Amino acid sequence: MDTSKRTTTKNGGDETCTSSEHGISKAASQRMCQHMNDDHAVSVYGMVRSMFPGASTVVTDTEIVGISFETCDFTCKVNGKSQHVSYPFHPPLSSAKEAR
Repeated sequence: MDTSKRTTTKNGGDETCTSSEHGISKAASQRMCQHMNDDHAVSVYGMVRSMFPGASTVVTDTEIVGISFETCDFTCKVNGKSQHVSYPFHPPLSSAKEAR
């Protein structure tokens, strides 16, 4: 993953899979998030961890909270602080199937 492209903002509270304004329906986003969080938690952790290089960085509580054609959105804790991290897809996805 290209870590120079990530954006991070402080998590404003409890989050659920967000609706997408960019081609992936809210229901599809929720299904994908639920599946990834339930069945592929190690992969979700690895995706987020790769955005925070450095042996001293502690990443915990990773969860996918939304996906659109443009980004995959996560919540996590980084060194104990709640974060919302968006990883942009370059180029953007052209269909929900490409999220696989």
